[in-house]
Amino acid sequence: MAAAAKADSDWTVHRTKDGKTFYWNKITQDGFQEEKQPLTDKEVENSLKPDPPTPRVRKYQDAPGERWQVFFRPKHKPLQTMQISEELWKHYPGVTDVTKLHQNKLRATVNNPKENNAIVCDPWFCIEYRVRIPARSVEIDGVVSENGLTVQQVLTAVGHFKRRSLPSIPVIEARQMGTAEGEGASKRFVPSSSYRVTFAGTTALPDYLVVDNMLRLTVRMYRPRVMSCSNCKKLGHTAATRRSVANEERNIRTSSARKR
Repeated sequence: MAAAAKADSDWTVHRTKDGKTFYWNKITQDGFQEEKQPLTDKEVENSLKPDPPTPRVRKYQDAPGERWQVFFRPKHKPLQTMQISEELWKHYPGVTDVTKLHQNKLRATVNNPKENNAIVCDPWFCIEYRVRIPARSVEIDGVVSENGLTVQQVLTAVGHFKRRSLPSIPVIEARQMGTAEGEGASKRFVPSSSYRVTFAGTTALPDYLVVDNMLRLTVRMYRPRVMSCSNCKKLGHTAATRRSVANEERNIRTSSARKR
């Protein structure tokens, strides 16, 4: 009974722009079903596993600007560029242009942040495609170090600039940094006293992080490690991301072949 209840809760109800109801299953990743489909034993077993953390949706702040951009990439099927363009122009009057950058990337430019944020959260788009706002446009990462500091303290802290006339910057994400020791099954994460801090709504890194209105810590720029592949020895990706991309491309080709 518990498994059946959990499986049933995996379905969420959505509506298309023309008012048609459809269901979406977060376990099987099936969408646009006219009714709930029963799960197989394997799918029910998988549904009992803990849910992975939900990725944070990046959004623009309500601030002055000239244009705001959102990008589309394939997820469960190839980009239907004409269909996406028609939906954007039809339902979002703030759209100023839609540009196909290459086969797997589409860019839409909007003249206001509110509509851009709505596009990123629109089920019609985000269920079938990867819809993202560039991180460099809405947030910036820094690093602070202090023994005894906790993630919760970092999350409730605020960023400050040396120029007091500039506004304070809220923290939207904090992750404790560390190093990996060992290999294979014995590999473990050793936490450090440093934290990666993501500041919202700014492309300028604050000078200080003020914790509990008492302690001011210097913020330094976060520099990500260069990815390297253990298989091909090339830079820019890892063996895991390479496999993920290969699986995604295979799923897209399979989806295209079925439609033919």
